[in-house]
Amino acid sequence: MTFKSRDWAFYESIGGYYFIIPDGLKLTKLVDQSNTDILNHYKSEGAGGDEYRAFENGKGEFDAQWGRSAGFMDNAIFNKWKEENRFSKILFRDYRRDVQTVTYKLESVNL
Repeated sequence: MTFKSRDWAFYESIGGYYFIIPDGLKLTKLVDQSNTDILNHYKSEGAGGDEYRAFENGKGEFDAQWGRSAGFMDNAIFNKWKEENRFSKILFRDYRRDVQTVTYKLESVNL
């Protein structure tokens, strides 16, 4: 997955990345640009100041995080899938100041 963070002005203010995981898919690796698997850093919703936060559908702040991420796209297909509970998790990596394109490698298995 590639993020063009230069287009988001992270050089002016801190930002973050959202990874929205479909239901029926288990993420097994999430490798950042330093080739480090960061998946084990996502343990819970955490506090507002935590760099790595995980939100599960039907629990806690999942809907609020949706509104701050995919909800901004106003995409009819994504909105329909959300209503049908087709997403299981949102992973959020906060406090990013990247100024170039950033790539994450995701590996998964079907459940």
